[in-house]
Amino acid sequence: MIKLFIGGQEVDLNQNEVNVTIDYSIENIELGNISGAHSKRNVTLPATKTNVNIFQNITDAGAIVTNAYKLLSARLEADGVPILTGKARLEGADLQAINSGFVASNFKVSLIGNNADWFADVGNILVRDLGWSTIEVSETTVKANYNPTTAEFCFILMKWKAWENETYILYNELTPAIFVWQILEKAFANKGYQLNSIFKTDPFNRLIIPMGLNLDADYIKDFVNLRASNPSPASFVYSAGNNGTVNITFTDETTSPNFDTGGNYTGGIYTVPINALYELIAELNVTLTASIGDINQFAELILFFEVNGNNVSTYDLTNETSLNNSISLEFLGDLVANDTVKLRLRYENVTFNLSIAGSLSVVAEKEGLDTGEIVNLQYIIPISWYARDIISDLTTIFNLAWETDVLNRQVYAYPKDDYTIRYKANSTGAASLTSFEGFFKGTNKYDLNIRDIDGSDFQVLDGYKSSQVLAYATDDDTTNKEEERRGVNIYSGGYNFPQDRFEKGIEFIYTNFFAKAIHINDVAITTGGTYGAQMPLVFGDDYNTVTDAEPNYNLAPRLLYYAGRRNGLDGKIRLFDETTSAASAFDFPAAFMVNYNDPSGADFNLSFSDEVTNYTNVMQGVFKTFHLQTYKRIELGKVYSTFAKWKPKDITQLSFRRKGIIGSSNFIIQSLEYNPKSNSPAKTVLLYDEKPNTNDLTKVVNTITLAGASPQSGTVTGSGSGLVGANGATVNIQLSYTPFLNSMTNVLVLAPNSGITQVSNTNANVLVFMNGQKLIPTVQYIISGSTIGINVNTHYDGANYEVVVNGVTKG
Repeated sequence: MIKLFIGGQEVDLNQNEVNVTIDYSIENIELGNISGAHSKRNVTLPATKTNVNIFQNITDAGAIVTNAYKLLSARLEADGVPILTGKARLEGADLQAINSGFVASNFKVSLIGNNADWFADVGNILVRDLGWSTIEVSETTVKANYNPTTAEFCFILMKWKAWENETYILYNELTPAIFVWQILEKAFANKGYQLNSIFKTDPFNRLIIPMGLNLDADYIKDFVNLRASNPSPASFVYSAGNNGTVNITFTDETTSPNFDTGGNYTGGIYTVPINALYELIAELNVTLTASIGDINQFAELILFFEVNGNNVSTYDLTNETSLNNSISLEFLGDLVANDTVKLRLRYENVTFNLSIAGSLSVVAEKEGLDTGEIVNLQYIIPISWYARDIISDLTTIFNLAWETDVLNRQVYAYPKDDYTIRYKANSTGAASLTSFEGFFKGTNKYDLNIRDIDGSDFQVLDGYKSSQVLAYATDDDTTNKEEERRGVNIYSGGYNFPQDRFEKGIEFIYTNFFAKAIHINDVAITTGGTYGAQMPLVFGDDYNTVTDAEPNYNLAPRLLYYAGRRNGLDGKIRLFDETTSAASAFDFPAAFMVNYNDPSGADFNLSFSDEVTNYTNVMQGVFKTFHLQTYKRIELGKVYSTFAKWKPKDITQLSFRRKGIIGSSNFIIQSLEYNPKSNSPAKTVLLYDEKPNTNDLTKVVNTITLAGASPQSGTVTGSGSGLVGANGATVNIQLSYTPFLNSMTNVLVLAPNSGITQVSNTNANVLVFMNGQKLIPTVQYIISGSTIGINVNTHYDGANYEVVVNGVTKG
């Protein structure tokens, strides 16, 4: 017997007519599909009283409907065995016309199993609403080396704007970031699921998303801002013989539109909760009759804002004899935590009768976090971040496949195929080379040879372009200008199918949530080492031409790898110590998409492209690591439709992670149509699977050249390094940085391994600075081999020189 439960209630079925053939499917071959392993069936239900109630009489035009529009829980059973567990959606109904309107004759319902059960619920969660701890900017927190297996957040070095000081940074200039695995774990747990994935294991547990150095507007509204009013006018009556000062108190802070959710206003005194820029506005309805007492004596009648006992803004009523009007008193300025704000009335030598009604508003604006401030991460995480967008992009980047065990509330997400990755597991810098099993397992395969295979159709996959490219979105001015200058799409990687396999053309597949993060080597704040400290650059303008741009915290999020503090392995910067009031060397917490400063080339590389370090090591990109076998399957494109015997037990335990095998050939099971009321073989669709070989590696394209691009002079065609310079310098990959302090000679000799002999255009790729001033090539200095000669009229003894050599060894 077939039973169907929707929203926890058993529905009425016509056992003789219901078609319960279930289409079980893995996601189609297209990249980034989240549907994953799922099942689907459209069923028609009779419009019985039970079913009409379940769907809340939705076909009645006047019916009040709350749940029938939604995805409802569903379970389909055959002889007590669940064959589909997931969601039900009402698609429509067949109607009969009657005198009073329409009545339903049956309902058309979609049953969707597996990943559909969680994606709508989990995907629509705002990341900020997942329940986060508090964060504080302090010496302890910014210097901590965070454990990626337990921490919710960390601090990293990331450049949004020019530093407050040119040669060192402050505690509150480090950037907070949250760990990706924490987002995923919290999102699934929020809906009662456990996620089983790569993201809690090294190195994926080190993936982070940095956040802008600003507080969200909701935090300001909930904890800082104020609006209060007087429900009835307050009266003040004094004679000329009196003098003094009184507070103007607004007694209603709760009746809309009034609010004081931060609890900062009591007895006419507003206590400032955080350091910020504040706007104080008193909008008052004033009725006044007044006269000055002794005209030969000082007289005063004023309304004013007082901050910590000091008058900061005044409205003068001294010379008013009669007034019945609306007035406004305003103040705009920086206030610090625990400052006290009052609206006050001061009078001396004036006889008056004053009636005041109106409102007081306090509105704050704040960008960064101050040292010592404690706020919940919820108010730093942007309100535009949804779990679904992060899940979708992670699926695209790492080529994930998804499967859900609805009954046991387990979700599985892994890269589709076996992969090997190189990374540094700890601060020692030791490299790990580890192989992992993919979603599609190479063991415990379904032996289709014993399932009475009968009849087959063969189809060749089509509909692709001859070149497929995976790329991160680009949304900042610096990256846009760099890509235009070089004529490439930085970090992109792709696959060229054999000639004439598909229609000629290029198809780009971009991330939608994450954008690429390029990097700089910031020599100015670096102390010691061969190179300037490398850090992600998310600048508010073109970094190469604008040095004082305002930060843009509305740019798309970046996906970075958190290396943390590694005992100077990534160099050191100068960090200002507020206790000692001095800057000292600090082995900063490194984070990157690609670590070009890595001498071993062993750090995890998030570029789709293979990348080359400053030491000419090649780091394999995401495309080769996670996507190559998928594109091999597309290239071969062999799809078989056959019929095979499946038992009820097979269906209840069905997993698309298990490959099928016929003879010695492996197949990815794409779909099967199972009817529990029939003993006939079920239609089963198979995609031929084959591992890529050495020849397939030659089809991978790194750093895609943009169509019609014409790289500017001084660049190397195809240069795709995500490393840029400043002040208009043509910088690709920095090979060396050499200081000459207190030079008593105008002849600067660089080490043979400085890279000066490797660059293609010496003048464009060698920068010489004297006491911080960039010198003009061939005018103020010349180059001969590894020797730089400073013009004798330019040089003077005791000068400090810096020589930066840049070059490209890829492309």
